[in-house]
Amino acid sequence: MTIGRLTPENLLSMLEKPEELAVLDLREAGQTVLKRLFRAAPMPLWRLEAMIDAAAPNRRVPIALTDLDGSLTREGAEKLERLGYKSVFVLEGGTLAWEKAGYEVFIDQNLPSKAFGEFIEKALDTPRITALELHEKMEAGENLVILDGRTPEEFRNFSLPGACNVPNGELALRAAAYAPKKETAIVVNCAGRTRSIIGCQTLLSAGLPNKVMALENGTLGWLLAGFDLEVGPSRDKAKRAKLKDPDPKSLEKMRLTLRKWLAASGASVISERDLKRFAKDQGRTSYLFDTRTEIEYASGHLEGFRHVPGGQLVQATDRYAPVIGARAILADFDGVRGVVAAAWLAQAGAHEVSLLPVPLDSPLVTGRETKTILPDPRGRFRPRVSPEKALEMRKKGAAIYDVDNSASWFLERIEGSKFCSPNRLQEALAGGHGRAVLTSKDGILAWLVARNLEGDIGEVSSILGGTAAWMEAKLAAESGPGEILSGEEDIRRSACEYGQGLLREHSGATRADFENYLEWEKNLPNQIGKPGAAARFRAAPPPGPRRDGSGR
Repeated sequence: MTIGRLTPENLLSMLEKPEELAVLDLREAGQTVLKRLFRAAPMPLWRLEAMIDAAAPNRRVPIALTDLDGSLTREGAEKLERLGYKSVFVLEGGTLAWEKAGYEVFIDQNLPSKAFGEFIEKALDTPRITALELHEKMEAGENLVILDGRTPEEFRNFSLPGACNVPNGELALRAAAYAPKKETAIVVNCAGRTRSIIGCQTLLSAGLPNKVMALENGTLGWLLAGFDLEVGPSRDKAKRAKLKDPDPKSLEKMRLTLRKWLAASGASVISERDLKRFAKDQGRTSYLFDTRTEIEYASGHLEGFRHVPGGQLVQATDRYAPVIGARAILADFDGVRGVVAAAWLAQAGAHEVSLLPVPLDSPLVTGRETKTILPDPRGRFRPRVSPEKALEMRKKGAAIYDVDNSASWFLERIEGSKFCSPNRLQEALAGGHGRAVLTSKDGILAWLVARNLEGDIGEVSSILGGTAAWMEAKLAAESGPGEILSGEEDIRRSACEYGQGLLREHSGATRADFENYLEWEKNLPNQIGKPGAAARFRAAPPPGPRRDGSGR
């Protein structure tokens, strides 16, 4: 395979065409957020083997690799070639060359989705309420319910007082159960802005008769207004996190309304016959998504479909579907959740979106999603050891390194373990003659990293089953501050995340950091209008008359 070389002008030309293209940034995610291309999805070089099959399932898709300065792209291209990819290009000079050519560069993670949320708020004038206004209404005992559209994990860490956790992908299906009377106002919140906006607009598009508003600036705005969050898990919070069953009376009319919105969004409705035809098209990428809850997915799903909750799919589209121009096919089991996710993806404009209604007699498979790992054939043999063996090795002086996610490592980790992002581990072990044991959440990434280590690094192994197996064996664990050898290279914690209470006391973040973050988000519609973004957003207004809950 000949590796293609791209100038910034070449790459922009490819981005502006309707053909499929994946732009992948080979740096660790915490590095990409400091300066990145709008359409570049994080695909860290040291994690590539674990991520690339789900990201680019079609080995023929054109892939353009970038980084900061072009130092990683050749190695990444050669690895992709060994893994079977046929059409790989490198951006000469990386992101710095893109910037030098006069094209816009961006910051932060989940960037296309955040820009899309701001675009939607501006285009549709999303009804909103400030933290001060909400607090006054709560103090006055007004008839309202707060629905937190984030994931259960985020909700457990911190939330608004009294809020109920209904992830964005579940909102349309279940909101009526939380506000059965139309006189009850609904406030949708997230940590910052995006999911508040998208959640509010989802309920408006579903035709709920209630007054619906987005909490302006989310929990971060709540903190800036001087109010406290509920931090950490509690029995009452767990009760508020348990999803209520849908209200059958509201669903029939809602389904009709949502179908009108889906048609206006530009998504199509396909049949199982169409799905089989798409599967035979080797020239196209097809992403297959099931957006229901994890329990429902495990209880029965269509073969080949991935589980991604609808709210998270819309929030992190570049993570789950980085191939621009690819088909995105969403399974529809209830006429609501798949429809909502499909409508939003179609408006985001990066994919050809279709909805697949699932007949009641369709054959289903059970169990959790299986993931395909593509190990580099040039990798070395490295032993895997049991958690008990790793403990024995640690007692004899071996060092344990977690290479997965520093935020998760902070919350719970193997006792005595250090954190090091994979891209820094080689230098941390260089010249070492001792023993090192690597771990990651399930042990897979640690095994891959160990296989790819080269040079004089001593004796290296990985834990079979990773940190999860260690915890299952009830071996010693700890949390809180510890030794991180690579800073925030693996995952950059934004001011928004610090404001949520996660590591807040160790962040050093200031009020100005929070305010600057929010101003940056609000300015995204202006930034994506500059050369280099290649955004394709559009807005489909909710069917029927506008119901403005904010008085604006």
